[in-house]
Amino acid sequence: MTGSQKRIAPKGKPFEKGDPRINKHGPVSEERRTFTVEFNNAIAKRADVPKLVDKLVTLAEHGIEWAMKEVLDRTMGKVTQPIGGEGGGPVRIRLEKVITCIKPDDTSGIFPDE
Repeated sequence: MTGSQKRIAPKGKPFEKGDPRINKHGPVSEERRTFTVEFNNAIAKRADVPKLVDKLVTLAEHGIEWAMKEVLDRTMGKVTQPIGGEGGGPVRIRLEKVITCIKPDDTSGIFPDE
């Protein structure tokens, strides 16, 4: 920054880790936001949450895999999926550039039905 430039302070309170104002999923349309709010309100009015939780746990206890996964994800958190190459090392990427030149009068082998 040169002497003639002034630093402009940001407006409002800066974000901190875990701030609910942080949008991690990109912009959401107004229609989607409205639908989500109305849908959640309808469920909240109708659903018996303790009964649903009891049913989910019962299904998990009976070995239903998706129910077991849901219970574990919600009680212990989702398992992180590490990204790594062989033996936990870096992922190796190989890029190749392939250039093919065909003479206009030499089309043999290009069209198998001919």
